[in-house]
Amino acid sequence: MYNFISLLVGRMTSSNMKGDGYGKKVRDLMTPLEKVPWVDLGDDMGDTIHLLYNFRQDCRSCNSAVVSSDDKVVGLLTMRSMLEALEPKAFNVNQWSVPVFWSGLWTEQVKKLNSKKVSDIFVPVKMVGVHADGCLMRAVYCFNKTKMPALAVLDGPNVIGVLEVPVIYEELLRNGQQNI
Repeated sequence: MYNFISLLVGRMTSSNMKGDGYGKKVRDLMTPLEKVPWVDLGDDMGDTIHLLYNFRQDCRSCNSAVVSSDDKVVGLLTMRSMLEALEPKAFNVNQWSVPVFWSGLWTEQVKKLNSKKVSDIFVPVKMVGVHADGCLMRAVYCFNKTKMPALAVLDGPNVIGVLEVPVIYEELLRNGQQNI
């Protein structure tokens, strides 16, 4: 019993807790707003997709965009929200036991997505926010509950950044290999 307690106390007070995932907060891993693409609620998805494509080509790894209205952050546009918008409404599980895919469906759905507005598919901040000083496990919980690939990072009522799943995954890999 003594060995277990001393090992536990030693792990809790060791220098491991500095610089790895134990003591990090959401703000330590977030991408600040100025490094994330911004789009407006009224923007066309066709133009937005072009912006996001160019942003990624410039070697920036952000997978989402901040959605604003009157220069105020109101939500996020994420990979998942765009993929959900691609899926035809007829694929409702209640109507079909198995969805049917046909040649040309992809092109049809991309054209429909391009004709939509950002306001049609964005995710409001109140649905996908996590506090900047929250622990990383809180962010993991939010990612798992919402199934969203990005969370708005809040400092009080203000959005100050974005936290994305790949960043958490990278931190997991970094901490996991250090503890082997």
